[in-house]
Amino acid sequence: MKRRFLSLLLLYILSSISLSAQRFPMVQGIELDTDSLFSLPKRPWRAIGKTIGVNLAVWGFDHFIMNEDFADISWQTIKSNFQTGFGWDNDKFVTNLFAHPYHGSLYFNAARSNGLSFRHSAPFAFFGSLMWELLMENEPPSINDLCATTIGGIALGEMGHRLSDLLIDNRTTGWERMGREVAIALINPMRFLNRLTAGEVTSVGSSSGQIFQSVPINIVVDAGFRFLADKRHARTGATALTLNLRFDYGDPFRSETFSPYDFFQFKAGLSFSESQPLLSQINLIGILSGCQLLAHERTVLVGGLFQHFDYYNSEKRISKNSEEVLVTPYRISQVAALGGGLIFQHHGKFRRRPLELYAETYLNVVPMGASLSDHYNVDNRDYNLGSGLSGKLYLGATYNDLWSWLLGVESYRLYTWIGYEEPHQKNTDVSSFMVQGDESKARLLVTSSEFAFHPGPWHVAIVARRFIRKTAYQFYPNVSFDTGDIQLRVGFHF
Repeated sequence: MKRRFLSLLLLYILSSISLSAQRFPMVQGIELDTDSLFSLPKRPWRAIGKTIGVNLAVWGFDHFIMNEDFADISWQTIKSNFQTGFGWDNDKFVTNLFAHPYHGSLYFNAARSNGLSFRHSAPFAFFGSLMWELLMENEPPSINDLCATTIGGIALGEMGHRLSDLLIDNRTTGWERMGREVAIALINPMRFLNRLTAGEVTSVGSSSGQIFQSVPINIVVDAGFRFLADKRHARTGATALTLNLRFDYGDPFRSETFSPYDFFQFKAGLSFSESQPLLSQINLIGILSGCQLLAHERTVLVGGLFQHFDYYNSEKRISKNSEEVLVTPYRISQVAALGGGLIFQHHGKFRRRPLELYAETYLNVVPMGASLSDHYNVDNRDYNLGSGLSGKLYLGATYNDLWSWLLGVESYRLYTWIGYEEPHQKNTDVSSFMVQGDESKARLLVTSSEFAFHPGPWHVAIVARRFIRKTAYQFYPNVSFDTGDIQLRVGFHF
């Protein structure tokens, strides 16, 4: 299902991540000002047309250029999809839990870029995905695709919408203008397409053309080495070069109330190794609604409703019976998560030097998540889909504007409800027996500790993480797995 094309989409979006990157430490960020705000005209019919156009363009590429079997559609395949109904597909982890949400962001921004609000743009992600699942493939429609494309697409879409707006400046010319427009095209293709058809890509005006007010941003980029190993193969771990990017949009302590994504944190991790996936991590937390609960001179507490998008992926080679085999230490995702949260900040002193204390806590409902399976290996899928709950706690401190420390704990509890009634049923045809995976309960824990020294615009940091999984299966013995990595990073913040 869109395998080859979505792999191209993955490479495409990765090229845009270079402008994006979670909060720690909150260094002195950039304040972007705009002289006047521009209001996008509301064009719902154009948004509908572009949503349909996205699907037709993707289908045309898959059918005429890639010659994909799933794109061979007819009235008969459409009728079959309606008769078969929705199930659970067996696409790859990166396809289902990253590429589909990115596809959904195109639908969402088809509306957002045509003047529709966040609330009114959200249904476009749903109906765009529904159209694709029922009409544009000859494979049975997928529940997990519809959920991931819709909810994940809203998260990635609004982030891309706001990031691209930061880059718009119709007053610039020359190489600067070209660089801005290329970056806009990479981050938000639908916004760029609108600007292109309206002649705004090359026109020069007296105002910037941005639609959002000035906002503080914090960008951190660093690179280094990563060593990944589990307890059973501690001496045969995998080493890789890493590139880590962080982007903090807005400041939760400067506003009294919040609209969707007035504040969000984005973090991405890339691994460069033959045995590890290129995209190893994505974390996004965006506020949907909130307000200041406490505001003193040195202490601020913010509460609100937040949307979460989390993605962890890994692979490594180990020696087994004198041969090298590829194993997967962990796969974790909550592509759709929503819940309440608190953000706390206190400015004080320790030994007459400034000390900033920082904390975040979240409790979420997870309609759609995923976890590595020890037994389910059907077609391209080696993970269980499910739903459940998650919680997060982050504690941080910055001393004398030089030293920073952060402790993070993320807990996920995912339930795979729709599984095989008996293990031997895995021998059935995968196209006619679609399930979430092995019926199970998975408890996942991600802990991290980071220590950083930042004397100026550059910094050096050491990061240690653990990924702990305990899965209780209905028809198999319970499995526990413990993996960790350590990273040494050097980078810049601006």
